[in-house]
Amino acid sequence: MGRKMKVYRKAGDVIHIGEWDHLYSEKLNPDYDMMSDAEKRAMIEAGHDPEFLYNDNGERIMVDLNPIPPGVMVADEMVQTLPDGSRAVASDYRRKRQAEYPSLPDQLDMIYHDRVNGTDHWFQTIEAVKRKYPKTV
Repeated sequence: MGRKMKVYRKAGDVIHIGEWDHLYSEKLNPDYDMMSDAEKRAMIEAGHDPEFLYNDNGERIMVDLNPIPPGVMVADEMVQTLPDGSRAVASDYRRKRQAEYPSLPDQLDMIYHDRVNGTDHWFQTIEAVKRKYPKTV
C-alpha cells in the first residue's frame, strides 16, 4: 500500500522521493584573510566571529549547500516502498509504459495481422512492456 510523499522531478524524471536533504552551513567571510588584526578584534569585541558573514540583525548568514536544482518540480504523489526497501512512484510505470507502447494505429494493425496470420505479435509486444515496467501499486 502506498502513501503520499514529496516527489522531485526534473524533465519528468524522478530525482528524489521524500523530504529534500538541505544542508545548511554558516557562510564564510571571503575577506577574512585580507582583514587587519584591528578589524578582526573589532568584530570579536562586537560579539561576532570575523570568519563568518552576518546580516543586518547581527545573525550569521546561512547558506544551503544542497539546494533544490533549478527546473525541479515538486509534487505530493503516491509512493510505495518495495520489498527491497527502495521507493517507487505509483504512477511512474504508467508513464513509462505509455512511452514504450506502439501507437494505437500500429496496435490495431498488429491485431489485424495476428488475426489473419494466426500469430500473437500484439500480445507479445504488450506483454514485454508490461513485464519491463510492472505495476508498483
